[in-house]
Amino acid sequence: MYTVAIANHKGGSGKTTTAVNLAASLAEMQYQVLLIDLDPQSHATLSFGVELETDEPSIFWAMGQENNDRALLAEIAMPVERGLSLVPSAPLPIHEEESLMGRRDRLLRLRELVAQIQKYDFVVIDCPPALGILTCNAFMASQAVLLPVETSFYAMHGVGRALEAIADLEKRYGHAVRHMAVATLFDRRTALARDILEELRRYFRGAMLDTVIHQSIHLREASSHGKPVTAYAPSSRGCRDYCDLAEEFLQRIGVTTGEVASGCSEEVVLLAQMYGNSRETIERLRDAGYTTLEGLRRAQAKKLAHHAGLSQHVARQMIRHATRMQGFTTSTRHRAPLPAEPRAVDLGEASVSPDNLQAVG
Repeated sequence: MYTVAIANHKGGSGKTTTAVNLAASLAEMQYQVLLIDLDPQSHATLSFGVELETDEPSIFWAMGQENNDRALLAEIAMPVERGLSLVPSAPLPIHEEESLMGRRDRLLRLRELVAQIQKYDFVVIDCPPALGILTCNAFMASQAVLLPVETSFYAMHGVGRALEAIADLEKRYGHAVRHMAVATLFDRRTALARDILEELRRYFRGAMLDTVIHQSIHLREASSHGKPVTAYAPSSRGCRDYCDLAEEFLQRIGVTTGEVASGCSEEVVLLAQMYGNSRETIERLRDAGYTTLEGLRRAQAKKLAHHAGLSQHVARQMIRHATRMQGFTTSTRHRAPLPAEPRAVDLGEASVSPDNLQAVG
């Protein structure tokens, strides 16, 4: 069983959308998946049209129980799609949060609960948009953290703090968590979104996934209809993006899916995501021999459009962008990554740094 936490300190980054649709896409690939809604706002729960009554148990009820051999998560999990079950969330009263903060195992409670279930291949945790005790529980229960980062002006807000929290938990508790990032809410029509995507790739380097989640009305509509996009609009761009994400996620963690490597340079992959249909465009470029920036720079727009399935206008844009990128790569080959944010990590109730994290743990 593999557990991944979906987290971002900044709201509006597509965090819950990614948690819901990554889980649903894995279930579509015939895996048994458990989605845990750890956000008191209950957005993942509401995405399936579920709204708990006040006396119904939620994830916070399970976390507040005393340690025992009962598989509490299995007891409250509800099937929402084929192969996909949901552990629902509910508003977290202040007294319950204070009770959790007072437990000796307060950072390990979710890990203890997850360890009691065996029937699932994957556990996906939707974290709250804050680096508090709940998000730390999710990190401690997971093997990986996936950071959805929107391609907007505020893209990097909070990302450095999440990475620092991961590093601090590993330093103090010896729990190593792999981190990955995925670009979300991408609008390839805007130069700003394209520039920010390039910045994200330079910042995260190998931790940045090739898949890009484009803006899609179907993703918003799916949530309002209480369904994941795989059920609401299986032929939509949003569904294809999240299926690509699930496939690449499996590759990154070492699960063989039969998908061949792109065979293209990182820059060509980036341009294919900006101007084309992501994976399909990458495959077309590879098959036609456009695997490097130099190859794209020398391409004729008409031939490139034919081979990549693009309009000639878009093909000319891609060629011009490849020319700019090649010059940029040559002149800034040793450019430093974006500066990290301050090491202090806001854990909601307490500000935690390497000097005082022990007090929270």
